[in-house]
Amino acid sequence: VEQAAAGIKSIADHRMADLLETLTVGQGHDPRDFVIYAYGGNGGCHCHAFGTELEVQKIVVPSTAPVHSAYGAVISDLHISHELSDPMHSPSWQDAVSVLDPGRINANLARLESATRESLLDSGAAPDRIRCQRFADIRFRSQVHRLAVPVPDGLLTRESLGELLESFRGQYAETYGKEAVFTRAGVEVVSFRVEGTGALDKPRLTRVAPTGYHQDAQPRPRRIYLGEEHQAVTADVLRHTDLR
Repeated sequence: VEQAAAGIKSIADHRMADLLETLTVGQGHDPRDFVIYAYGGNGGCHCHAFGTELEVQKIVVPSTAPVHSAYGAVISDLHISHELSDPMHSPSWQDAVSVLDPGRINANLARLESATRESLLDSGAAPDRIRCQRFADIRFRSQVHRLAVPVPDGLLTRESLGELLESFRGQYAETYGKEAVFTRAGVEVVSFRVEGTGALDKPRLTRVAPTGYHQDAQPRPRRIYLGEEHQAVTADVLRHTDLR
């Protein structure tokens, strides 16, 4: 039974290592340049194994590890977004600035920003700590892919509308390649979105000197099985809250 359980854990550890390797090497990074932060109820049970496989030099198990996700939710800022679908298009890329209506776009964004601010205020955000970002979802007509293009603050004019479309074209080329840019299809503004953030006060963290474990802690010896290489060993078991 112990060998079977160790085998199951070994498979899980290898899959975690494979996933991290895909996320790092697959994007041109060397996992040995990173520090592993292990959290979650079982993070500490696996990190030493897949960390060794990836040859990382350091592992950190934060004191919040068992409730790290909940802790993140508690210290996160408020975030609310509102979206509106209002398609408008131009058959010609060259005529888009004159065909598309910046006044209609401004009205949509103002409506969304007002709704977003109201929702954040209702959620307890302070008026002076609210920040909003505006986006327009744009695509070439008859194409599948659309991109969320940031819309600068202030009223959109014909000139700034042209800059917005050029930003879309550059972002599209960067994302899908220059060959995918298809200006002959014209352009379509599909929808609009405003994302709002309400900053909240964060708890102050206390720095704890790393002294092993609390002087009043009572380690309990326990037999554990560490696989075929190390077999069964006796280890001191401590409560997580006693660790320093």
